[in-house]
Amino acid sequence: MADHRRQLTADQPDPHCGDEDPATVHLVSGLSAAGALRSALDADPTTAGSSIAIFPDHLSCGPLASGDPGVRVRWWQSWWPDLLRAEGYIDDPESWTARLPERLEKFWHTVDVAARLVVWRGVGNANELLVFHAITDHLGERVFDIVDVPHPVGTATPAEFRALLSTARAITPAERVASRCLWQRLEQDNAMFRVITSAGLRSVPPDHYDAALLDAAGREWTPIVRVVAPVMAAMNAGDAELFWRVASLVDSGALSADGNPWEVKTTKVKRA
Repeated sequence: MADHRRQLTADQPDPHCGDEDPATVHLVSGLSAAGALRSALDADPTTAGSSIAIFPDHLSCGPLASGDPGVRVRWWQSWWPDLLRAEGYIDDPESWTARLPERLEKFWHTVDVAARLVVWRGVGNANELLVFHAITDHLGERVFDIVDVPHPVGTATPAEFRALLSTARAITPAERVASRCLWQRLEQDNAMFRVITSAGLRSVPPDHYDAALLDAAGREWTPIVRVVAPVMAAMNAGDAELFWRVASLVDSGALSADGNPWEVKTTKVKRA
């Protein structure tokens, strides 16, 4: 999730992207994807003028209350600055959460004024899928193109992006309806997490990862990063939200900590 933290603290537009106002805008949900895609676009004179817009939020965690971005901002503010400050990412971590509505507005403006949109859709990453559904719902009946990636878009190489550029196709009416219905249902659920299951994306409560984290912690002092790592692998979760859950378990008394639970590299925890 290092890319996640760089994405959420970076200003838009991303420095990998040009400052032009081109006809085609490619939409992705992470800095790693944007960097590799930029390399692919620049390698071909016919696509070098295209722009990239990065969705500035991480939708697999936090409330999705429709129409009220302040709800998500307050949730991020309740813990995200503590993690960033402990890890030394930025001097003023509160500034990112305060600017989230502005950055979202800028992203949606870029989407709304683009002559042609290409949305990159992968599999196996909840946030990428959620961003796709949010974009589809925002666009309503507007026509846009999709590029299907057979794995998470964030893991694609420049060579893979180049090979896939020619496969862009228009979203079908059935895909549009299904995507918008799913997004609207997830908004109505307004759950804390969204995860991928055999039946697709579904909403889960705040304690979804807690049993696994408690098992990983055990009865002996264990560094938080080592508690989180196996849960990430087993449950296809990001580290940041798991660090938040560990801190919540410490606050509730379910876990004991020998230091600041946000200092995840040095603090150890165990079951209380």
